[in-house]
Amino acid sequence: MEFQEYLSLVKSRFVPNAEIRADNADSLVTYEEIFKWSWIATKLKITSFVKYVDSVKLNDIEAYSESCLKQAVRDKKGLPVGFQNGVVSCNVIASESFTPTAIQFALSRPKKYFAAMEYPALFDLKSGGLHYYMGEMVWGSIYDSFMKKCLFEHFCGK
Repeated sequence: MEFQEYLSLVKSRFVPNAEIRADNADSLVTYEEIFKWSWIATKLKITSFVKYVDSVKLNDIEAYSESCLKQAVRDKKGLPVGFQNGVVSCNVIASESFTPTAIQFALSRPKKYFAAMEYPALFDLKSGGLHYYMGEMVWGSIYDSFMKKCLFEHFCGK
């Protein structure tokens, strides 16, 4: 799959009220807010980032995920983080080539933050596979199954 084809596919999977903007030809940023009573009446403010990198190394995904989370927290709308809302950053890098340590990072439990979560992921343009943490999250567990479903539905290649 070509990266531009993947970007088009991802854009088509967001709800109509999601804010979608392309920062440039090789990246995409989306923003959406989801509210559920089952989340103890909290709202998730989800910012997703997708970009292309020729060959992904561990430091690429670590730095990208960290910078995406910082931007998501900085750019979120409404009340401060933790006041009936949480911030989620879905950080997807698409490529044809990944080092084993980069894949391991994506498959590992993400770092913990107060009222914020990051989900680093790698999309393989050759196979259509998406690598992300599939284990149970304790921190933010009320959102965990929703976020796993969201990652799969928005960013999987099939």
